Amino acid sequence: TTYENTDTNAIIRVDKRETGASRFFNIVAVGGSATLQSTSQIVGSWPAYWDLSGSSCIFNDAWQAHSCSKMANEDIARLDIRIPGYTVPRDSAVPPTPENYAGYLSQFGSVSKRMTITKNEGITGVTGDTGWYIRFDQGAPTTTEVWISQLPIQKYIILA
Repeated sequence: TTYENTDTNAIIRVDKRETGASRFFNIVAVGGSATLQSTSQIVGSWPAYWDLSGSSCIFNDAWQAHSCSKMANEDIARLDIRIPGYTVPRDSAVPPTPENYAGYLSQFGSVSKRMTITKNEGITGVTGDTGWYIRFDQGAPTTTEVWISQLPIQKYIILA
C-alpha cells in the first residue's frame, strides 16, 4: 500500500475512551503496509494491555494505538465470559460506565498492561504466550462459563 496526499496521522484513529475490553479497537495489518511497517502488525487501542510482551511495539500518539510486530503464534481472539446473574449478554449490552465496570483483564505477570472489563460478556485480546488474567472486583465467581467467540485455527489462549 502506498499513501499519496494522506496525513499519516489519520491512517488510524482511536478515540481515547473507556469502553470495556470487548469494544477496544484492534486489527491485524497483514504485511504491515497499512501501518507503514515492513512486517505484519497487531494494532490495538490505547490501553497498555495492547503493548504486547515479547513483540516489538510502538505507540503512535496521533493514532492513540499500539502497533506491534505480529509473532507467529499471535492473532486476535475473543471470549465471552459468562457469570450467571452478573454478566450481561451481547444483545442486552450495558453502557461502559463506572457502575458497569466488573474488573480488569491483564497480561500475565503485568500489573500495568491491563484494561477494564465491564459486565458485558465479551473480551478481546491476543492469542499465544502472552496469557490473559481476569480479575473481577466482586472476587472469584462460584460459576464461570467461557465461550469461544473468535479463535483462529491452530491458535490458543492461556486464561486464568
